[in-house]
Amino acid sequence: MSDSHAEVQPPAKKRRAANFSEEELMLLIEEVAERKAVLLGPLTSVVTNKGKELAWKAVAEAINSVGVVQRNVSDIKKKWFKVKSEVKCKAAKEKSERSKTGGGVAEPTVWKPTEEAMLALIESEAIEGFSSLESGTINPDRPQPSTSAVYRQPTGTLVTPVEHISPQPQSSRWI
Repeated sequence: MSDSHAEVQPPAKKRRAANFSEEELMLLIEEVAERKAVLLGPLTSVVTNKGKELAWKAVAEAINSVGVVQRNVSDIKKKWFKVKSEVKCKAAKEKSERSKTGGGVAEPTVWKPTEEAMLALIESEAIEGFSSLESGTINPDRPQPSTSAVYRQPTGTLVTPVEHISPQPQSSRWI
């Protein structure tokens, strides 16, 4: 028998990248906010995948210009979506705590400056949407969409809000 089998080396462990600094996180939020219509908006004839890739590369270049660690676009996107998710969860938990009954006053939530900036960006995204961003007509004085007590169906008929509808017995016309 010949000794043609070489020793198999286990793959080297991948080293974990350094944590993002608060400065890098704040810059990430600012850069995404500047380009949010492209980065977070839907694909259109104006906003293409190529445009999104270029915008993420620009964000990466800005972060790499201030950071000690060189980060690639993939790492930056992962961090963006992770921080966004964490802030949404924290905001939901805070809202849940405020709406609880009994037990006195809820403890105030402590927000880091980066979390506050992310929350402001998330809230503006939910309120304003992307159409006003793309056209450049953001107006903070404009009345914002709200959940009113009356909704209109496409036919123009009025519908009573769900909380004011009493349960109806099931009939064949509703099925």
